[in-house]
Amino acid sequence: MGTTDRSMLLNAYGWWTLGSYTALAGIGLLIAALAVVGTFVFELVAWRRQSPATVPVTAQASAPAFGAAGSVPAVGIAQMTKHDS
Repeated sequence: MGTTDRSMLLNAYGWWTLGSYTALAGIGLLIAALAVVGTFVFELVAWRRQSPATVPVTAQASAPAFGAAGSVPAVGIAQMTKHDS
């Protein structure tokens, strides 16, 4: 006797517990997402402060990026792999 009531109460308690845990996990994930968005906004602001005013490419007098052959870089491998240490 009372097994129906007992099973319904255990079922309700189980789902209530699961809902509580998922609510806490949702709050934790919301805080983590806000931290990521805040970091992204901070990086955008810091990047914007650091970047100098750019000049359009057509207005710059720049050297060609490739050598005479068109596929060879203008700098050698030694200059590209040299590390300041």
